[in-house]
Amino acid sequence: MKKSMLLIFCIIIPIVLLLSGCTHIPGKSEADVPHSPDSQSASTAPDPGSSPSPASRPFSELAPSATMSFEQLIADDGTRNNPPDPATLPPPDTYLIEIDLVNQIITAYTKGASGEYDMPYRYMICSTGKSGYSTPAGTFKMGGQKVRFGYFTEFGVYAQYWTQVVSSIYIHSVLYGTRSGKYLRKSSYTDLGKRVSHGCIRMLTPDAKWIYENCAPGTTVVITGKKAPDPELKQKLVPPPIPY
Repeated sequence: MKKSMLLIFCIIIPIVLLLSGCTHIPGKSEADVPHSPDSQSASTAPDPGSSPSPASRPFSELAPSATMSFEQLIADDGTRNNPPDPATLPPPDTYLIEIDLVNQIITAYTKGASGEYDMPYRYMICSTGKSGYSTPAGTFKMGGQKVRFGYFTEFGVYAQYWTQVVSSIYIHSVLYGTRSGKYLRKSSYTDLGKRVSHGCIRMLTPDAKWIYENCAPGTTVVITGKKAPDPELKQKLVPPPIPY
């Protein structure tokens, strides 16, 4: 009888504990459960082989140029001010700029809750260097040179909103025949999304202006050729056709 009672007791008690959530596996603590490691430090770009999930903002905010008219995308507001004082720009660690050589897209990232640059802030279509004039891959700190409306002496063309990446490599707008937004070099606009430049990075004018006005010297720029193709995003960023 005693053995029967003991057997029943040994069966019932574990069942009660299991139902109440009080079970514990000997030798295993919370520390033994694998956790996902931090993917990167705060000073590095997201994994160049993956596309992070967009922030919970409408696409019109992530890519404002995608909602603009042709006239807005090549506009010259007429100002010829000196470059902004670096002291008036956001701190250099506000954004990380990734230049994707595969998709011909520039993404500005901000830091997420983890403190890493994993929050896409702005998407921008671009053109990087063609064969023989390749835009160099690597991680750089933006230089201190900015030019409002500069001239390429070698090619006889102009561009707006130059921002130095490194050495003679600049981010700038599409090209113009004169120092005026009225004389667009059409191919520099229609070829956005292709590798056609002489090493610099061409952009739509509002996007070049945004970098000019928001990215201070010392901002990290990651130029990578290791991203996965993303034709859907690229197609969303293609500007409207020239209406003439």
